[in-house]
Amino acid sequence: MEVDDGPVKMQDMLREYAELLRQSNDEGAKRMVMRMEGILEATDDSGRSTPHFAAVGGCMPILRLAISQNKEAANRTDDMGWTPLMIAASAGRVEVVRYLLSLPEVDVNHRNNNRQTALHYAASKNHAEVITF
Repeated sequence: MEVDDGPVKMQDMLREYAELLRQSNDEGAKRMVMRMEGILEATDDSGRSTPHFAAVGGCMPILRLAISQNKEAANRTDDMGWTPLMIAASAGRVEVVRYLLSLPEVDVNHRNNNRQTALHYAASKNHAEVITF
């Protein structure tokens, strides 16, 4: 893959991109999306992709963009069966949870590999505002 400064490894760029999303640096993440074709769909070595990373940091513009381009991304699971909703609930990201629950395709009752749901994770972290949804 070619980027402005020459060939790079997708996984290296994906790590940088994921960190921008975890920090909710939507401007930096937008720049990477514009520079790197396919990064919205790329997955890391644990099966996480843009919706997972954006859910951690509450990076709403990129989360919305990824899901608008692929509705299935709203329920995408990583290697442990975690969805973006589970990650947002565990992190206490109320705005992300609210947005994801507004999407008809989101499976609120999805269970990960440990048989836990988003509600389990919100409760285990005492995220009362998330639980009330």
